[in-house]
Amino acid sequence: MVNRSGPESGFARVRGLVLLAILFAGAGLLLKHDFVSSSHSASPATAQIQASLARLPMSFEPNRGQTD
Repeated sequence: MVNRSGPESGFARVRGLVLLAILFAGAGLLLKHDFVSSSHSASPATAQIQASLARLPMSFEPNRGQTD
């Protein structure tokens, strides 16, 4: 194991902090993009599918001993 306490160790620490900052910034941008894209209104195809599903009849089957 080599202990390097010269100027390179300070550079490695700064490089690590910069990479960590880039990682957090990238994650924040991705989360922001995901949040913004999910808050838009539904596309016409999605709205049509939801309307079709809403028109389906609802049914109910009573529990007659299917489970214990």
